[in-house]
This record gives sequence, C-alpha cells and structure tokens, in this order.
Amino acid sequence: TVKQLNLKLPHWHVSVISLISFILNNNLGLGAIMGGLLRYRFLSRLGVPPLMIGSYMILFSWIYWLGLIVLAAAVFLFLEPSGYKIILPFAGMKINASLLGWLAIFLFFMFISLSLIKKFFHLKTKFLFPIAPPKIFVFQTALSSLDWILLAVVFYLLLPIKSVEFLNYLPIFFMAQIFAVVSHVPAGAGVFDSIMFFYFKPVVGANNLISWLILFRVIYFLVPLGFGIGLFLLYEIYCARRI
Repeated sequence: TVKQLNLKLPHWHVSVISLISFILNNNLGLGAIMGGLLRYRFLSRLGVPPLMIGSYMILFSWIYWLGLIVLAAAVFLFLEPSGYKIILPFAGMKINASLLGWLAIFLFFMFISLSLIKKFFHLKTKFLFPIAPPKIFVFQTALSSLDWILLAVVFYLLLPIKSVEFLNYLPIFFMAQIFAVVSHVPAGAGVFDSIMFFYFKPVVGANNLISWLILFRVIYFLVPLGFGIGLFLLYEIYCARRI
C-alpha cells in the first residue's frame, strides 16, 4: 500500500500502525470507522495529507478482501459438489455455492483486467486508483490469500474431534468469515458462531463446538487484543515524547 501510494514513511512506523489498527479493528468492529480513525490519527502525525490517508485506508481494505475473493472462487467452484446449496441459518436463505464461486471469479478477473488496462493504457483515473499494477496486484492477492489460509488452518487445528475433513470444512469457514466481515459486528460475534454451530454441531457436538469457538476467540481475538492495546499505549507514549 505504501509503495503503491509512493509514501515516504519509515517502515517500522508503517508496520506498527498497521498492526495496531488491524488488531483493534478486528476486535471492535465497524472497520471503516474504527480502523479509519486509528490510521488517520497515526498517519496525520507523520505528515500524511487527509486525502492520501483516505486512499491508504481504501487500499488497505481492498487488499484485505482480495484474498478472500480468490479463495471463495476456488472453494465454492472446485470443492463444493455441483448444485450444492449453502444455508444461512439466521436468514433462512439457500444460496447456490457455485453461484458464489462464479461471482467471486468474475470479480477477480474484472480486477486483474482493470490492472492490466491501467498499466498498458497508462490510465490515472480516480476510479482505478485502488487497482495496483499487475506485479503488485499479484503480490497483494498472494499475501492476502496466505493470511486467510493460515487463519483457516489455525481454526481447523483447534477442532477437538477431527471428524470433518479439511476440504469439507473450508467452504463453511470462508462463508462464515465473509458474512462476519460484512456484518461489521465486533469480532463477528454471533454471525460467525451461528453459521459454524449450525453446520458442525451434528458432527462435532454442541459442547465440543462451544469450547472450540471459545478457544479460537481467545487465541485469535483476546490475546492479540491485549497485545494491541499494550502496543498502542507504547506507541502513543513514544509519539508524545517526540513532540
């Protein structure tokens, strides 16, 4: 993101700001507000103009979704059987899995096409500014995908009873993550849990599943939250002493 916007910022500042913002945003929800306010506070002190901070926030959110789009395309098109329908327990809806997969693959190819058009036709429109050049675009996609895959693997390894195959578990996990992120509920609480509970209760059991979800939230949310708050305070103290 920093390279794409040609920002001249110390790498360690960027790393700390990104880490704090991601952790607190991940736990407190309302991504556009919470993450945006934190990044604005930090970056404005480094002399970054408000419009550039807005561009930075859009790009950061964009990269976060890139990997999920790619993985959704792969999972819903190639791992789910033809005609499989996904049930949303809290909405009473059924959605064809392949439809979600084709939608994801359409979005990905649209974005990569825009990246190529922007590069070869040297377009600099405001509409295309979040789209990186092809090399950076591929790197962003790979990095975001790796982040989501590692999260899925960690959650699966916490499963107390390995009665669910990993490839059968992935579509449900990514669907739950998509709706949890879209909901903007803090830590996706309730949204993510209800989908996982609905699908895995019959094979894992209610008690095992509840302990599984609690352990996941402690490891992925509460422990990083404590670290993020501590890092936030230390960074604030450091910045205050420099003023």
